[in-house]
Amino acid sequence: MRAPAKTTQNIFPLSHQISAPQHGLLAISACLFLPFLPSPGKAAPPSFKPPEILFIGDSHLSFGAGKVFHEFFQSFEEHCQPEERWPGEARAIARRRFALMGVKSTSPHNWLSNKRSLKKMVCEPDPKWPVNARLYGFPHRQNGTYVQLGQDPSFPFCRKNMTPFKAALAWAAPRLLVLYFTGNTIERWANSPRPARLDAKRLSKQLPKDTGCVFMTTSPVYRKRDNARRVKAQRNISAALAKHGNRCQFVPMLTKETITAIQGNARYFRRRKNGGIKDPYHPLTSAARHLLKIQRRPLCRAVLKALRPGLLATIR
Repeated sequence: MRAPAKTTQNIFPLSHQISAPQHGLLAISACLFLPFLPSPGKAAPPSFKPPEILFIGDSHLSFGAGKVFHEFFQSFEEHCQPEERWPGEARAIARRRFALMGVKSTSPHNWLSNKRSLKKMVCEPDPKWPVNARLYGFPHRQNGTYVQLGQDPSFPFCRKNMTPFKAALAWAAPRLLVLYFTGNTIERWANSPRPARLDAKRLSKQLPKDTGCVFMTTSPVYRKRDNARRVKAQRNISAALAKHGNRCQFVPMLTKETITAIQGNARYFRRRKNGGIKDPYHPLTSAARHLLKIQRRPLCRAVLKALRPGLLATIR
């Protein structure tokens, strides 16, 4: 194993980014682990303004859903006007600066911890995946660009004595945070309600009072047995968030309707030449579009409710 890196104010201040096409991420798995080497890098331009709505999730965003959610929020008025409570509410949200990052192999407990053993999933390259975050909506980046958080100075999320979650919110100070996680939390949340309660408690504690929050679980996957575990995990995190005062509006993406639509539906998953399912855990972009079609109303209502009148007044 590689020796632990010495922690500094910014754990990996070197810039390192790789751009890849929509499905090029799979090819990265063939790369060997690369040591950290100096790179000239390119920091965000001085005029860069952090997003007012920040969307963070796991590999489901990297593999297909990121583009769809980005389009959804860019057209928020079109999708959510029927659910608004006062005229112009959806338009006000649609006009806000929005940015999304899908960070592979991460879960809320990776973002909410300051322990290196957990934090490293956000801050250090994985030998299998030399870059971990795919970006949409950042004006100084091309949509679909990959970066390694912890090495790119544009994203100072990896600081000494600070969780990545708190560092990210200090960097952006968003009015709304949207979270989209399930994958790597399945065993953690499904086996017992206690870890879900701990994650919800830490999230509630670290979330600034003036930041609204929406928490979504991710899409159903291909296999029935995997979805059954995900439903258990969803049930526990939903109860945990409710226990902590519903600080985050919860939107379940694992429902009878979404599972019926996506589970076992081969056209929503990457396939081999012989027709077999190549990746049963990451639905395609088309699946994300169908998922949002089904859950449009709950998501719209959650976002509108999360931006309480006091918060929304600051972005009108």
